[in-house]
Amino acid sequence: AVVSTQSGHYGRGETGGLFNNWFGKKSKFSLEFRLTTRILATYVLHQINKDGALRLSGGTRHNLTSEAGKAMDNIRTLVSNKAYAAHIPTLQHCISMILDSSRTFLHTIELLRFLAGTFYDDKPYLSAIMCPQRKALS
Repeated sequence: AVVSTQSGHYGRGETGGLFNNWFGKKSKFSLEFRLTTRILATYVLHQINKDGALRLSGGTRHNLTSEAGKAMDNIRTLVSNKAYAAHIPTLQHCISMILDSSRTFLHTIELLRFLAGTFYDDKPYLSAIMCPQRKALS
């Protein structure tokens, strides 16, 4: 839908949400970048227990905050959002990584490497992320 704002700007933002369209603004960040940050935030929230302790051992039980549950619900809804249709396999893989109880906060870099390799493999300056300096965690 084309939207007119008070400033007289007509247009439709391709990457902005409905709210942004009402005000004639488009996000200055790519869909892939926004997806990367949402996934990473959700992963980290799933590694922080209600008492604030980080999960550093795969044997540690998850005691999730409500924010972690909400963040995961939001990520899951993206699978059915047509704006993210091209990224469904990536979303599904990341959801499984987030829910994998053997993964801990120490595995965050692996998720970041996966996302950087998926979305930004053409960016040579990210090679520091892509090339592990130490043996990967299993």
